[in-house]
Amino acid sequence: DGVSRVSDARFDYTPFVTRHAEPGPPELGPYGEGREMWMPDPSGLPTIAQVRTEGRTTCTIAAREPYKSHDTYHLVFGGGSPNRPQLKDLWVDTATHDIWKLIVTGPIWFFNDPEHPYGLAEFQVELGYNGPYLVVNHVVWAYRRHEYSQYVNYFGEYTYSGYSFPASLPASYFGQETASVK
Repeated sequence: DGVSRVSDARFDYTPFVTRHAEPGPPELGPYGEGREMWMPDPSGLPTIAQVRTEGRTTCTIAAREPYKSHDTYHLVFGGGSPNRPQLKDLWVDTATHDIWKLIVTGPIWFFNDPEHPYGLAEFQVELGYNGPYLVVNHVVWAYRRHEYSQYVNYFGEYTYSGYSFPASLPASYFGQETASVK
């Protein structure tokens, strides 16, 4: 949903909620208010599904290779616009079709200007199981920015753990009540 709950040693582990973590993790799809970077929709109507590309996008199987003890197909995507977020690589389990790793480019924001992204960074995202759910457990990103007469290199690494999931959720959690029928 584009919202992050952050608990960080720099802030004495006092949690806060933000739409712009420092500067990522990436939005892996059209979520939150950053959605227009992925698929602008001027109508304001909810989008059920849409696929589009700029130019010719390709997908090739680069290799069948082991990835953290899983037999995977390494898929490489190419031909997309270098100025828009895109999927670059996927490591897909050959037996279960689980995605174990992906590389995407996505917008990068910083706290001093949360409304305007600086550019696109590359994010390497690793997934793993937490109980029955496949979740993001590690993200590494890098970004190089030209500033005056020099370059600044940014690097971030996020390790996610301590996931917990309730046994059930009320319908109101998703913004609408459902009527019970007897």
